[in-house]
Amino acid sequence: LIYVYHGTCINRFQDHEIELHQGDILLLNPNVLHAPYIMEPTDCVFNVMLSKKLFETSMMSLLSDNKFLSEFFFNYLYQMNQTRDYIYFPTHHNPSIDETVTGIIYEYINKQPFYIKIMESGLSILFGLLPRQYAFDHHIEEHIRSKTAVLPDMIAYINEHCKDIALNELEQQF
Repeated sequence: LIYVYHGTCINRFQDHEIELHQGDILLLNPNVLHAPYIMEPTDCVFNVMLSKKLFETSMMSLLSDNKFLSEFFFNYLYQMNQTRDYIYFPTHHNPSIDETVTGIIYEYINKQPFYIKIMESGLSILFGLLPRQYAFDHHIEEHIRSKTAVLPDMIAYINEHCKDIALNELEQQF
């Protein structure tokens, strides 16, 4: 996740580039070759890297009803099909998004007690705010479920019940 705190950032891909401005967020597939760079010494950009384990243990169940992002992450994590290279969120200085991202960064830098849980909670809020802003910007009423839309729910259920899950229970649940 690339977040432009101040100024601008260019993110170059193999065949094109995107110019990001203050407050913009670029959610990247980690397998995509890219190179972020700044133009001015006063530009400030954060590259937030999230582990696969974080999604499998904490985030997948929280994202299970957020089909827009869960399908993006699920396709990458479990390589169901070729996922998009990135999702661009020009946030237009949405104060809720800015405060959430800067809060996550603040917790990471200061590492006060319980900072990991606070960061995870902040990510959950962020991953709720981003699709809301995206839907508003693109006039999307409701995300249409694809054939694989149930898979994030299944993975979350399996992760939550991994010690005692049975195939027939999974079948009944889904």
